[in-house]
Amino acid sequence: YRSDVPAQNFIGHSQFSADPYLNGSIDDFRLYQGALSPAQIVALSQLLVLDLPFAESNGTVTADATGNGNIGQLIGGASFVAAGRYPSDNPSNNAVKLDGGSGYINLPTGIVSQVSDFTITAFVYLNSAQTGARVFDFGSGTSNYMFFTPRNANGVAQYGVLLNGTTYKLNASAAVPVGSWIHVAVTQRFNVVTLYINGNLTAS
Repeated sequence: YRSDVPAQNFIGHSQFSADPYLNGSIDDFRLYQGALSPAQIVALSQLLVLDLPFAESNGTVTADATGNGNIGQLIGGASFVAAGRYPSDNPSNNAVKLDGGSGYINLPTGIVSQVSDFTITAFVYLNSAQTGARVFDFGSGTSNYMFFTPRNANGVAQYGVLLNGTTYKLNASAAVPVGSWIHVAVTQRFNVVTLYINGNLTAS
């Protein structure tokens, strides 16, 4: 997936202004070079393009732990909270809380421009089940993007891509649950996309 160097890359926000902002928390958001196998999803051992542990306690910038300099910027109602999910990689045990109204994280232009096979993972804690809210949305507007939503209009989690006028969608069997930390992972290897919820293969 290149999407011709997408310029708008968000966590918790959509390319479509009518979609809701995510109302919940995000922890340990990662983008890997290469599609991880099921065993690698568990081990999480792969070359990282982006790793946001959200270890900060205040401010509006979050550091990329890979050293690649892909920092995230907290926008609107996004803030650091001491309620993370992954303390082994994040000694502060912090996460980013998104308020469901205006909060999201802005990522640099081009972070997926050199990625073909890839894996994206994150821990997600949903406060409410909003239809169409995005865990991530990478693209250059409403005509070129890829996204993951915990709940689509049919009530199930969905990964989707709109590229050069063609839409591809992969639906899980259920929505991401509300009120607990859930690990989600999307892999793409060649033209095969796989979706994992809590380490379980749920759609491919």
